[in-house]
Amino acid sequence: MRLVTVLSATLLLAAPALAQSPAPEPAPADAAPVQSAAPAAKPAVPPVTEPAPKPETMGQDSLDDVSFACDGDTSMQVVFVNTAAGASYAVVLEQGRMIPMQIAVSASGARYLSIAPEGRYQLWTKGDTADLVALDGDAETPLRSGCTAAG
Repeated sequence: MRLVTVLSATLLLAAPALAQSPAPEPAPADAAPVQSAAPAAKPAVPPVTEPAPKPETMGQDSLDDVSFACDGDTSMQVVFVNTAAGASYAVVLEQGRMIPMQIAVSASGARYLSIAPEGRYQLWTKGDTADLVALDGDAETPLRSGCTAAG
């Protein structure tokens, strides 16, 4: 529980740096729809796929503290932060330091990329599984693999 408190405080202090651009304002109800002569182009990247919010946390901020058991008798602690505004973050505790991450585009599961300047990391989650890698250019160095949520 102490980890959740520390991570929550860290994220609250870092919130201005993590802020995403505001969503576009909806058109007024009485505005006529805009018709385009050209067909809509397919997006170049797939849409972000995020875990579905739990019904009891929809419309509010949520914190989920998850312990993972990983290959090689290792473990990984991750706090997932989902805001009422729809932003998603993860904070990974790795070798005694916290790595803040922000949701990124993924075709399947959820992919988080580090937002800290001291290193580049990527966390992939799908269902109750996760993998953490260090990034160096195109090279990926596994740090935690074959992780499954404990409990």
